[in-house]
Amino acid sequence: MAGKTTHVLLDDVFLLVVILLVALALKVSGALDAAVLAVSGLSLVGAFVVGIFYTSIFTVGPATLILAEFAEHEPIVLVAGIAGLGAVLGDFLIFKLFRDRLGESLAAFMVRKFGKKKVELSKVNKVVLLCIGAGIIASPIPDEVGLALMGLSKVDTKLFIALAWVMNSLGILIIGILARAL
Repeated sequence: MAGKTTHVLLDDVFLLVVILLVALALKVSGALDAAVLAVSGLSLVGAFVVGIFYTSIFTVGPATLILAEFAEHEPIVLVAGIAGLGAVLGDFLIFKLFRDRLGESLAAFMVRKFGKKKVELSKVNKVVLLCIGAGIIASPIPDEVGLALMGLSKVDTKLFIALAWVMNSLGILIIGILARAL
């Protein structure tokens, strides 16, 4: 079991490193920015696609600017809701990695390495992690940290999806309101 835990953890870390390197290469090459700008001409369908990019540290900047542009020309609430759905899709993929594989693999690795029993979070601590994570998702701060906190809280998938949509949509709505005000 110990060897399998280490192997799964190494697979997860390798996968994360590969994803980050590919995203960084796309960002540095300008290909990612070009792709995001290309979908910006697709109106509300583009808002959904750009919403997916709103969640990542590597794409949040251009996605925020494009969403602000959408909000200046389309109904703000509609842009926020549709882009929020796209953001949920991006968040869900990251969330599943943190909650279902990486978190469990890391916990098992720590138990094996340091001989400590798995620490269970109290319900209060889980709620605190969930609230902080949801707050980060609502902000223009990239969602990875918030998703990790929500994953550690072991939030139910249905509640996660609802919270992620509401918080992402709220954050995008605020961006749209600010874009129109400026």
